[in-house]
Amino acid sequence: VIALLNWLSVLDNVLLPLSLHGRVQATERAYGEQLLAQMGMSAWAHEKPHQLSGGQQSRVAIARALITRPSVLFMDEPFAALDAITRDELQRDFLKLCHSEGTAVLFVTHDMAEAIYLADHVSLVHAGRLHTSLAVTLPRPRHSGMRYMPEFNALCKKLRQAMDTSVMKRDTLLSTVLGIACLLAWEAAVRIGQTSPLVLPAPSVVAQSLWQGLASGYLWPHMAHTLIER
Repeated sequence: VIALLNWLSVLDNVLLPLSLHGRVQATERAYGEQLLAQMGMSAWAHEKPHQLSGGQQSRVAIARALITRPSVLFMDEPFAALDAITRDELQRDFLKLCHSEGTAVLFVTHDMAEAIYLADHVSLVHAGRLHTSLAVTLPRPRHSGMRYMPEFNALCKKLRQAMDTSVMKRDTLLSTVLGIACLLAWEAAVRIGQTSPLVLPAPSVVAQSLWQGLASGYLWPHMAHTLIER
């Protein structure tokens, strides 16, 4: 949700972080107007937020985030709720503005194409841990046509493969842990008498019997016969 204040004008919303700390200076107001101009919002500077579209509100929020000239900006899926065309336009203008202001951005997204288009480095995060880091070698400045280049698609494919590998590792670990937990519960149930060892022997007994059968050679002919039948 973009937290713009409906009783303030667009420009006053942009200047809000400064006005909270004192009187806004003329140079600061001019800078706010400049940011709105760079985001294509000069014509709406004196309108109220409720008169804007979702994409326009996002542009105002970006200008407000940059009004204090931060060296680093943290953004958590700021374009997720926008339609595809508006999102593409905002990504382009956002890149231009951050480049002109010299602002580094830590950008969280679930959109692979968005990550490749915006970033110089993409890291996969799961359960609070970094799993993979991918360098994006696309030249800057970025432009919309890059989305259709073979290099762009190759990076998206590489990122997808890294995601799938991370998920497979997670699922394998989860399956192993669950399997061990089930075996331990099974063993405990037999040992405390909750399950009859005649009906369901403990895993340790089953493993011991299997090992003895393999070691003695008794099971090999039966296994070979079963494989031949299949």
